[in-house]
Amino acid sequence: MIELKILSSIYKEKIIDEEIHEVLYKKDVVSLKMIDPNDITSVQQVLTDHAKPYKNRCMVHIQGEGHMIIKHKYEDIKQLKLKNGGDRAIGYKST
Repeated sequence: MIELKILSSIYKEKIIDEEIHEVLYKKDVVSLKMIDPNDITSVQQVLTDHAKPYKNRCMVHIQGEGHMIIKHKYEDIKQLKLKNGGDRAIGYKST
């Protein structure tokens, strides 16, 4: 099992023009989650507003739960997956 720092946003309900709307209250709140590293099915870089990858966050897909933004380096999670799943070649091997 590994512990991940999950980033999420908190919304509050606010009445605007007699209608209830969800309004962003806090952004990038960190919560902790324990998961099995084998449940991570993909790892992806997350881009900033300037189309550059964040250094300390990435997106993972956790089997049975979906996509989550985490506060970990892409390279660290990539190495974790390569170590646990083995380095698999894609394509054909020439003989």
